[in-house]
Amino acid sequence: MHPPPHRIFRAGGLRAVWRFLNEEKPDLLLTCNWGSIDWALARPRLCHLHQEHGFGAEEAAGQLPRRVWVRRLALRRAWRVVVPSRSLALAARRSWWVPEARLVRIPNGVPPDDARRAGGGGPVVIGTVAPLRPEKRLDWLLRALAQVGDGSAWRLLIAGDGPERGRLEAEAARLGLADRVAFLGHQREPRRTLADVDLYALSSATEQLPMSLLDAMALGLPVAGVRVGDVAEAVAVPNRPYIAPPHDLSALARSLRALLADAALRARLGAANRERQRERYAEAPMRDGYARLIESALRGPARSQPEARLAVA
Repeated sequence: MHPPPHRIFRAGGLRAVWRFLNEEKPDLLLTCNWGSIDWALARPRLCHLHQEHGFGAEEAAGQLPRRVWVRRLALRRAWRVVVPSRSLALAARRSWWVPEARLVRIPNGVPPDDARRAGGGGPVVIGTVAPLRPEKRLDWLLRALAQVGDGSAWRLLIAGDGPERGRLEAEAARLGLADRVAFLGHQREPRRTLADVDLYALSSATEQLPMSLLDAMALGLPVAGVRVGDVAEAVAVPNRPYIAPPHDLSALARSLRALLADAALRARLGAANRERQRERYAEAPMRDGYARLIESALRGPARSQPEARLAVA
């Protein structure tokens, strides 16, 4: 039997999901983010593990009340709800009413990296990795860089693609930055792009604990960013003054200007970020945390067959 087509909250959608799960009877249902909330709502009596990793463009400025109530209904009987950040754990407890005993925080993690940019004495290379969607607010980064002015030689590499690309290219041209900004499109291995970068920039309106930030830290890069999710907590303590308040383009521009002007400062902050990533955001603890959680679920009363069966929505 094939899973029903995804049609969240449309006529017959929840019933079709319920029928599929009731007939297949998986030992564990895994759901992730708002896009699978219909599966979380419709599930029969199954062991249910839900992951939340953040918000899209619709909730970049704040959670929508209707979605808050749906999450409350969908997650009230979940066996566990997993989040990567402290800020999202707080939202799960206060907004979605997930009991602390059923809430698990597993921070994101990435492998270490010893690659170092050779450096050629040319312009300082700023890099950012993001899908080109509205909530990533790369237009804010472009506007902040326009405020930096011509006193620093720099160029910007944007790794990622998406529906905002045309608008961002037009914005770069409008600001007079077209010759300094390169849109690289989708990169299968964004770390290779970051290996050619001197400074990582993050301008999103909403994040939790982004993998791209951790990759930049693993490569020993300093960060100019905005204080959303756990970004300020993630970077090393000396780097935190360069994480600007949300929506404050002037503060972001000041962070960029300071880091662009001081190679020794960039090297010092990058080294601290590399050490921070290795100590707090390694890949193995994340992987092992999820493995232990799934193994624990499959050892419980939901397991009904010699070979456990998972349904992933």
